[in-house]
Formats: sequence, structure tokens, C-alpha cells
Amino acid sequence: MPTVTGGSERAAGDALTARNLVVGDVTRRYDERVRKGRVLTQSVAPGTSVRRGTRVDLVVSRGRQPVTVRSTVGKAGDAAVAALRAAGLDPVVSEAFDDEVPDGDVVSQTPAKGTLFKGDRVELVVSKGPPLVTVPRVVGTQAGPAEQALRAAGFDVRVRKVLGGYFGTVRSQSPDPGERAPRGSTVTLTVV
Repeated sequence: MPTVTGGSERAAGDALTARNLVVGDVTRRYDERVRKGRVLTQSVAPGTSVRRGTRVDLVVSRGRQPVTVRSTVGKAGDAAVAALRAAGLDPVVSEAFDDEVPDGDVVSQTPAKGTLFKGDRVELVVSKGPPLVTVPRVVGTQAGPAEQALRAAGFDVRVRKVLGGYFGTVRSQSPDPGERAPRGSTVTLTVV
């Protein structure tokens, strides 16, 4: 019996026919290391003495198994990583600030969809939420310019008037000046 594993299916058939043997059933299966069309196994061990006309079954590689990539954009980062790993892919995660996508959710994926092979990389960008902005100091200023300064810095403003806010002066602010808060969050001003 000749050794036909590792060679092409055609070469295996030729080698068996040359020794008056017959190719039996040919089964195909995915293999991550052996390229498509190569013989993975043979049913009769090489070097074995057999009769003429003996059937030899072969298992032939279909190559690497394709994996359908589905988009995980908008899903929780942990769930996206788990789903990609379960599919046999290698997720690589980076983080970025994003005004639109909630903290921890997937902003983008490369490739977004299509077909890859087991072990291939899929790059994910996970949101860190809106960027953090330093809260400007507006205590002691008039309410109108204070609101403008805060809005220009990217914050929403809520005004609480104490005693009717007669003087229009900002007495306190929350969060405190110098703190970092997400852009788009609310700064509350207490105006007297």
C-alpha cells in the first residue's frame, strides 16, 4: 500500500491505480492546516500488503472552514467579543470616545460582515461614551454669560434660582469647576 496522504486527490488516485488498487469512498472535511484538495487520511495503512482491487477510502481536505461574519455594531462589547470568539474568530478591541454610542457598546467593526476563516482577526471599536470635558468655573459670574460659557464647552445647563435669582449671580455649580464630565451632561447652576 503506497502512502497517499499529504498529496493531491488526483495523485492519490493515480498512485492507487498504478498498484491495481481502487479509490473507494472519498469524504471531504474542513482542516485548518491542510490546504484544499490534499489527502488527510487513507483507510489502509501505508506499507500494508493487500490484494489487487482493494478499495481504499480517502478523506480529502476542504481547506479552512469559512465563518460568516455578522455585524456586532450597537451591541454590548462583551457580548460582541463572546459571539466572535464562539464563531472561532479573534476579536481585537480598542476604545474610543463617541457622542452617540453608549459607553461599552460597539461603535464599529472591521470587517463589518462577510466571510473569514477560523482564527482570523476582527477589529472592534468600543465606545467610552462621550468625551470628558473640564467644567469651566462660572461661580461669581452673571447667569447669562455663565450659561453661554458652559454651552460652548459642550454642556447642558439647568438653572435653580434661589430667592427668585434677583441678582442673577451664580453662587454655586454642580459638578464643581475643574471636574471632568461627559460632553452633553448637565451642569446645575444655583443663581441668587
